[in-house]
Amino acid sequence: MSNTALVLAFPALRRPVARWMAVLGFLLAGAASASERAVPVTVTTAGTGEVTERLPITGTITAAHFAELSPAMAGLVDALSVDVGSVVKAGDELVALDAEISALIQDGAQARVQEAEAALADVQRRLAEANSLEAGQSIAASQVRSLRSEADMARAALASAQADERRAAAELARHTIKAPFPGVVSARHADVGEWVAPGDAVLTLVDTTHVYADFAIAQQYLKDVSVDSALALRLDSQPDAPLAASIQSIVPVSDPTARTFLLRATVEPSPLVAPGMSVRGDITLASEQGRITLPRDALIRYPDGRVSVWLVDNSEQPPVARERSVRIREGYGRQVIITEGVSSGDQVVVRGNEGLRDGVPLKITAGEQ
Repeated sequence: MSNTALVLAFPALRRPVARWMAVLGFLLAGAASASERAVPVTVTTAGTGEVTERLPITGTITAAHFAELSPAMAGLVDALSVDVGSVVKAGDELVALDAEISALIQDGAQARVQEAEAALADVQRRLAEANSLEAGQSIAASQVRSLRSEADMARAALASAQADERRAAAELARHTIKAPFPGVVSARHADVGEWVAPGDAVLTLVDTTHVYADFAIAQQYLKDVSVDSALALRLDSQPDAPLAASIQSIVPVSDPTARTFLLRATVEPSPLVAPGMSVRGDITLASEQGRITLPRDALIRYPDGRVSVWLVDNSEQPPVARERSVRIREGYGRQVIITEGVSSGDQVVVRGNEGLRDGVPLKITAGEQ
């Protein structure tokens, strides 16, 4: 007798069989519903390997020497030997002030020196004669002493006149502005005929042959950066041309307004590099083996500071999402080091994780890794 005939022959069996068929249908419908509700995600497999941490930085090319040239004496601008764009050497004369009065003062000082020299020569001659007469007692000793005192005074007068002459010469020289270092004139602030005084900028001189790259680094990285850290630089204007550079100094004084400290790098001279240009770079902070890493996109951050990831739980079908709190060490690229919460081999959601809930069925897309 068939099962169907048996059920028909014994009506009492119909009820348990119907209940069993209903349960089976419910389970099949639930499985189908779960598959339909599965959220499409992309996953990656957590693994270990070498991790290189890099800190991206942005800075400015600065000149080793930059000066607003100002006169040491007040006066009228008499001549300008250069203009904007002029390339000069150290010691070149750039600006001359009207120095007529100072030249006359120097002439007077030179005349007084000559007068003092003549007076000293005369008293020394008379003193020499008196010394020869003193040996024969033909002159009073008091006269000899008087001549010696007069000679001392003449020498002092000559020294004073010579000091005045040097002062006049120095003041005359200060009517000329010379280049303190080689460079290029980047700006002119005065013209011939203008009155300028000490402190008034006449020219701006920039040394373009020796340049630095200055960066403001966030204070939390001070312990991770040293002069031995590897540095790679590129100009914004020449992103495909790396610059040869090395860290020269780190100034461990934080800017209280920005909470940053200064990092200065030396840059090899190049016609493409000019003060004022923006420059980008990367500092290699550390390189470690055997660390578990995940893409930064896998992280879910909460306002209270918690960080979590969504793992794929394959113990159910279809697989479901399980949230896992993790501890991380901030990286400086696309990868983040996981210090706690994820093991090597775990499958972690990297796309589609924004709206997941614990236990939600997952549909792993073709982007699975």
